[in-house]
Amino acid sequence: MKFKSHEIRLDATAESVAHWLEVMYRDHGLRCKLDPQASRGSRVTGWMLGAVGVTRASLAALELSPVDGADSWQGECIYFKLIVSGSVVLSQNDQTFCFSAGSMLAMDPRNSFTESVPEHSTIIALRIPKRLLQQRGWKPTLGSLIVPDLPPQDAAAIGGMVQCIAEQGTLPSPEIRNWLGGQLLHLVDVV
Repeated sequence: MKFKSHEIRLDATAESVAHWLEVMYRDHGLRCKLDPQASRGSRVTGWMLGAVGVTRASLAALELSPVDGADSWQGECIYFKLIVSGSVVLSQNDQTFCFSAGSMLAMDPRNSFTESVPEHSTIIALRIPKRLLQQRGWKPTLGSLIVPDLPPQDAAAIGGMVQCIAEQGTLPSPEIRNWLGGQLLHLVDVV
């Protein structure tokens, strides 16, 4: 997995846009279409909690899709996403879904997708190695998007826990970061 700890912020300069596109491609395995003016102020912070990659993104007016071919590596993981605020439109397998704040989903990035963020939105994305999920009884690949059907109070509790853990960043010791990554795996199992 090529995911590395990083923090980027997009401003309207050509250098900032070029750096943003490079980091999204290299560290996230994503192509990004954006509007330098409307997308300005977007931020992405990524780090590892044990084996789980965590991304906290504040995005606006952009579109993401996975890299194909030899440069593709993100298929080794399942993405689990929590929409904290705003909305995300996701197209996969000839279907389009709109997710609002509080929504959770799991997806296999080997299945091509397009993710659009039309307005300012905050998203937490977990990048979980498939091998860890297989050890917990998951299938090696997901055929389509999984949207959990949870009672609202359960969804709010799990979303709150994911958000709390994700906000810890790289501050705790390596031992605690590993433990927090394990807790995220347990939460995804529950969902």
